[in-house]
Amino acid sequence: MAAGYKFNRNAVLKSANRRSRKALEFIARDLQQRMRRKLKRQTKAHLHSRPGEPPRICDPYSPLKKLINYAITDKKIYVGPMVFRAAKGKQSRPVPSILEEGGRSISHITVFAHYAPPSFHYGLGWFKSEASRRRALQSDRFKMWKRNNSYTINKPVDVARRPFVRVTLDEYLRANGVNKAIQRAKEWCDKRKI
Repeated sequence: MAAGYKFNRNAVLKSANRRSRKALEFIARDLQQRMRRKLKRQTKAHLHSRPGEPPRICDPYSPLKKLINYAITDKKIYVGPMVFRAAKGKQSRPVPSILEEGGRSISHITVFAHYAPPSFHYGLGWFKSEASRRRALQSDRFKMWKRNNSYTINKPVDVARRPFVRVTLDEYLRANGVNKAIQRAKEWCDKRKI
């Protein structure tokens, strides 16, 4: 019989898998947070980002910011805005992809047959207060008037590149983020004796 130590191969593999999985989670979470931080709020001075800069969002609960998520499979890490099947079907490329690489999108614009102020949907418009605007938007008569006096047009819009996913990944790799995440995963597992 050859000299040597016996060890449980499955226990070693299980521990290695847990550590590598934890490292992947740290990397994915880091990228997710950095992508969300790239999306700056609009200001009066800077309503829209310039082409080549990350897109600006109107509030912290922006759908684009909330949809940045991550998924880890056996072979890959996916980090970025989620794409729904319904969004894919309406146009050739989903909006996050158009923002990242530039391209053409279809904008659905509501047009009123009679005069409506530009701030109708976003500001007070015809209304004296925000409360009266909310009440009107919920009233059946107002909904009927809006339906009878408005129509939607589909307008093609050219969108310049406003990358934030690829830029974030490049910055993360340059800052040695992967090695730092692996080190954090090692420390996390050592604390829990995994």
